[in-house]
Amino acid sequence: MREQITRALHSLDEQCAFCCRHTAGCENLRLEVNGVGEIRLPISGRQARELRKVARPARFGIRDRTVLDREVRDTWEIARSRVKFDQRRWRQTLDPQLESIRCELGLPEDTRLEARFHKLLVYEPGQFFRAHQDSEKGEDMIGTLSAVLPSSYRGGTEVIEHRGEKVNYRRTRGSGRTLTFIAFYADCHHEIKPITDGYRIVLVYDLLARKLPTDQRADHRAPGDVAEVNALAAALARYFAAPTSEHAHAPPVFAEKLIYLLDHDYTQSSLSWHRLKGVDATRVAALRAVAEHEDYEIHLALADIHESWDCADDSPSWDYRGHAYYRDEDEDEDDEDSDDADGDLAEHLELIELLESEVQIRHLIEPSGKKSGISSLDVFDSELCHTKATDELEPFRMEHEPFMGNYGNTVDRWYHRAAVVLWPRGRAFAIRSKGDPSWAMMELARRLKNSGVQDAREAARSLRPFWPRAVHQAKGKRLLGRTMKVASALGDRELAAALLEPFTLEDFVASSVPSLAPLLDGYGVEWFQQVCVKWDPDTRWYGADHRRAWFERLPELCIALRGQESAAMTRLAQWLLAREWDCARAAASGALTDPHHPRVREVLSVIAAWMMYVVEGCTHAGNARVHDDIMAFILADHTSLPAEALIAALRGCRARLAPKQLRTLALGEVHECAVSTLSAALSKPGRSVDDWSIEPPMTCTCALCKTLGRFLAAPDQRRLDWPLASEGRRHVHEQIDGYDLPVSHSTRRSGRPYTLMLAKQDALFARELQRRKQRERDLKWLHRQRASFV
Repeated sequence: MREQITRALHSLDEQCAFCCRHTAGCENLRLEVNGVGEIRLPISGRQARELRKVARPARFGIRDRTVLDREVRDTWEIARSRVKFDQRRWRQTLDPQLESIRCELGLPEDTRLEARFHKLLVYEPGQFFRAHQDSEKGEDMIGTLSAVLPSSYRGGTEVIEHRGEKVNYRRTRGSGRTLTFIAFYADCHHEIKPITDGYRIVLVYDLLARKLPTDQRADHRAPGDVAEVNALAAALARYFAAPTSEHAHAPPVFAEKLIYLLDHDYTQSSLSWHRLKGVDATRVAALRAVAEHEDYEIHLALADIHESWDCADDSPSWDYRGHAYYRDEDEDEDDEDSDDADGDLAEHLELIELLESEVQIRHLIEPSGKKSGISSLDVFDSELCHTKATDELEPFRMEHEPFMGNYGNTVDRWYHRAAVVLWPRGRAFAIRSKGDPSWAMMELARRLKNSGVQDAREAARSLRPFWPRAVHQAKGKRLLGRTMKVASALGDRELAAALLEPFTLEDFVASSVPSLAPLLDGYGVEWFQQVCVKWDPDTRWYGADHRRAWFERLPELCIALRGQESAAMTRLAQWLLAREWDCARAAASGALTDPHHPRVREVLSVIAAWMMYVVEGCTHAGNARVHDDIMAFILADHTSLPAEALIAALRGCRARLAPKQLRTLALGEVHECAVSTLSAALSKPGRSVDDWSIEPPMTCTCALCKTLGRFLAAPDQRRLDWPLASEGRRHVHEQIDGYDLPVSHSTRRSGRPYTLMLAKQDALFARELQRRKQRERDLKWLHRQRASFV
């Protein structure tokens, strides 16, 4: 089906050019240059040399820099501020030329071309400009116009290339007496061949596409032949009516949308309905005419494309055994240009097979010129069509993965292209909802108001296949509140739960609470509790930090719930706190099963802070039972929360709460517990200089770990030479590194088995000293802050 669409679009090619050349008389050109005076046409060799004297070497742009490099561009330029025209007379010649150029380049009829003078160039014998692409100096610039002044010269052929097509504009016989206008689109590559004799003088203009005022234009460019447009309409109808399958084992579905990739380049600022170039304007006009007649929605857009290709084998070296030998990266003698070298190699590698491609559509523009509310669209390969294949274009980035034995020798290429996106208006709700779920909720709210509950329910059910992914990709905190309002108004418990299920606890913020009351009234607190259970993320102890965004907002949420002065809201707040306390307690118990894990102190500090936020929430929601349970857990001997975790939690409370607020949390006993724990630890003598004992942290009870434990616990044993097979050495390495023990380990590769050499390091004493100093600082802080807690 897509092939029929491509053929129909190809048939609309009106032979629009990417460049053109015209000639005109020079009687209306009155030109003066500061320092030279009036320029007489045709330009003599003497006057050309005078122009050369007031000119400066021409520069050119590379990315965000302007440089001078005569190996690339060797010519002279005179700034526009030094050139004066008799504009009234000159427009009599220039304006008709611009209209002819507009027609030949295939620009829409509702577009007016303007020429903005840029500079005057002087080419003398031997000078040239290598192949390059002009930068677009503003969103209205679509190309370049060169007005070659009449003079006597040889050479200087202008070569213009676009998408593999090339045009050579050589000097004509009449160029010594007439003006020569050469125009081309900004996405063309062009060069000036060396001048062999005489001087080539050129006025350079930026070509600007302006939209005609409403009273001077039709709605949009009229498409071409009616039969061709009808063929395109029929092809589109068949495409959207026939079910397709993206994968061999996937069930067939109807095509959701069509993406036609345009031939010319456009930037985000230059993409516009009235600035389409050449054949793009013709084909888009036809697609737009079909869309209006057949009730499709149509947008212009930008397409970000990533392709991964299998490429031909590199040319390998061969070692003396006849085996292929690929040079390793760290054998390069000079790495300075490695990135450039890789890019050059990627340009010349032969592409064999497309392995995978990814296309994302963004920056959608409606026919009115307004930017669409859809931020992006994902695209299936079966939805793409083009008249110019992407791999025929020049990528803006390439990376080559060389052959690595059993993988590699691939090239990744990235492209920016423009596109037309088309879909039947009847499928617009689902498509728009995928890209903008907030719009989906506003549309459902509108339907509930205007069309009734049944219509809104049908539309809401159509969201279910893709709604989880759309919610996960969405940004903004207002989506949950809007979804809650719609879910309550639908009056369908199952459908409401399906709309809310993809959210997470982090999305449930205080601003969502006003939208919650109708849900609780309609479906009950228990129903919403089940929704919250599905929102709950991983609660294993090492994932505690991932809940921070949720539990840090819990007190604010409790204030908002309690502020509704609703028994149901208060009940929900107390349930949330009880559940959160259960999760925090389980996380703490899990972490304490491996108290010597290198991350356990860090994680327990997060869990202790988590408990403090729950305590704060309890003061707002009136949940005294949970508050007392948390205090009992923290102060119990068997809990064994380290003092560092308690102090980190207390510091966090003091940092965000004033002393008056802090005292309402009733943390005095926790403060005193931390003081006594630190005081007891500091009262013990420090490690003696000959004590090399390390408390064995391993939970593993195998024979190897028992031997390792005895070595660690021995105060007078610093080294251990341990003959071990490779599996045993690996296990011991894992234990030492996994618990971050101050023990070095290396292998002496002699004899059988090899010998694992362990040595306790001086870091053992440095860590002990550092920990003691930190405890002293923490104890001083606790004494200073006692009045804030007690």
